[in-house]
Amino acid sequence: MIVAIDPASDSEQDHGGRSLWSLDEYIVVGDLYLRRGRSSGVGDREVIDLAQLTGRSPSSISRRLGNFDGTVRPGMGLKPIVGEPLNVFNAMRSDEEFRRQAVTEALRRLLDGSTWMRPEDRSPGLVDPESIEIEETDIVLPATTRRLVRAEAQLVRRYRTWLDPQGTRLRGLVIPIEEGALRADLVDTMLNLLIEAKAESSREHVRYAIGQLFDYQRFMDPRPNLAILIPHPLTKDLRALPEAAGVAVIWESGNGFVDSVGGKLTVRS
Repeated sequence: MIVAIDPASDSEQDHGGRSLWSLDEYIVVGDLYLRRGRSSGVGDREVIDLAQLTGRSPSSISRRLGNFDGTVRPGMGLKPIVGEPLNVFNAMRSDEEFRRQAVTEALRRLLDGSTWMRPEDRSPGLVDPESIEIEETDIVLPATTRRLVRAEAQLVRRYRTWLDPQGTRLRGLVIPIEEGALRADLVDTMLNLLIEAKAESSREHVRYAIGQLFDYQRFMDPRPNLAILIPHPLTKDLRALPEAAGVAVIWESGNGFVDSVGGKLTVRS
């Protein structure tokens, strides 16, 4: 996910000496603001949870809530947010499905620790696939978000166990960019296939996944083929969407997985 310069307080530093806020951090704090407004103070349970999640201080989270309040109510809160965080926040305000998906993705990366990258790491690199044990976290998340994060992580884990029990074929991918880093769910190194997993087989999730895949693909050489990993087959109408974009689909079936290209992607080595 993108790491953005904090436009509201460039000099602010939390523990760890960081003065940059990632877009993921903006998303989860923006979600708290949209749910509860400016009423969450430094002693609030959710503020403390987000502070623990991000490695920030509760006062830093509270100040950021003030920045969101100044954005929604100019002149009433702190300095408004700007740039890409503002664009994403406005989209979250106007589109509930986008907001839910953005928060799910942000929490997944923050829990996994993949938001921050060393500045010297400037080329895409394969890493251990994400394996997020949400069930064991002490962080209090909204029920719907917790369900989606857990379901997606479990889907990825089941696919890895089924297709790559030795753990040598499926890898995660981190892509450093100018503003920070992007992270893709899986790369099938045997097929040069980039895979984005989604917890649901809905139109919104499929559209979101296609956009992510095309964003990630442009950083890779040679360019990989693309696929979406979902728990259930798509409806007849929706199948045409990834097909038109040249994106394959992999879904769970019985005790294994099948794909939209005649099993070419799900042949176990």
